[in-house]
Amino acid sequence: MREGEITEAIAACDQVLDGIEAAMHDLKGAQNWGIFDLLGGGFIVSLVKHGRLSRAQQSLMEVQYNLRTLQKELRDVSGAIELSVNPNGMNMLFDIAFDNIFSDLITQSRIHEVRAELTDLEADVRALRRRLGEIKRAM
Repeated sequence: MREGEITEAIAACDQVLDGIEAAMHDLKGAQNWGIFDLLGGGFIVSLVKHGRLSRAQQSLMEVQYNLRTLQKELRDVSGAIELSVNPNGMNMLFDIAFDNIFSDLITQSRIHEVRAELTDLEADVRALRRRLGEIKRAM
């Protein structure tokens, strides 16, 4: 295990964390616009909400890509220690074509679920990053 491999794994953790932050930001925005939509916001509000959902979905795809990179980097490091991160099959948001109160409620529920999954993933990646930092300092 080389110091450079640990540095690369730490950088991969940072990439994942940056993506989670971006996704959480867009999901929060979509959630806020979704509440307004539930209160009768109308067509424009729905467009803004779905725009935020589209950006969040793109961020989630980047998080998944960065997680694969992180897992690859961890294989390089794990010769001496078992380190892993499990995205728990992180679900992607789905887009709802119909705009009614039922679909709005389902969308709000999914946003809440995905944000909770991201919060758990963020905690796991932060813990992993701390552990990698400890290993690097001990070298």
